[in-house]
Amino acid sequence: MPRLFCPKCSSVKDVVPIAYGLPGEELREEGRTGKVRLGGCMIMDDNPEWYCKACRYEWQTAHPQDGRVICLECGEIEEDCICE
Repeated sequence: MPRLFCPKCSSVKDVVPIAYGLPGEELREEGRTGKVRLGGCMIMDDNPEWYCKACRYEWQTAHPQDGRVICLECGEIEEDCICE
């Protein structure tokens, strides 16, 4: 199976899955260590599935070019962010 890479920056080592739902202790620990990104409790069909730690891009497998960049400070989608 080919390795997944970020469609924005081409990083391979920084791509992690995004987990949704109420995390248990094991999943919270994986989030703390950067093995997964916790995406929140809202599970929707259009939620991104992958996150790149290098460039903060998140996307769905089926639509890699339709992703979004996340603000490091507030966690919002960068285009909606009010951080300055």
